[in-house]
Amino acid sequence: MAPITRFKRNSKRSLEVRLRGLRDGSSNRRKKMDTLAKTAHAQTARYVVNAEFNHAVLFFEDGSYLEFEHTSRKNRWARASSHQSTADRLCQSLRLFRLNAKHLQLYFEDGSDAEFFAPASR
Repeated sequence: MAPITRFKRNSKRSLEVRLRGLRDGSSNRRKKMDTLAKTAHAQTARYVVNAEFNHAVLFFEDGSYLEFEHTSRKNRWARASSHQSTADRLCQSLRLFRLNAKHLQLYFEDGSDAEFFAPASR
């Protein structure tokens, strides 16, 4: 298994404010190649989250998966299932993630972000 990437909350500055400027397409880098968020969406085969919304898994087309857990302030991590896979590439590029009842939101180093929503309960 790939190493765990741990995340700490930055309460001094809002990540949303810092990323807003990059979402408008002003970055030349984004025009030349796909963002990590687009790659994540394109390669995701399935999203599974538990009933407590504190553990989730993204399964990718290449068979790899990215596992997330956020049960407390001290226990917040993401882990790729294998090295040199889609999951590993995305995990290494993560800056932060949110996992709650609304969604799983991934923030990447290139300034892009991707959201995944749990299937509606019947």
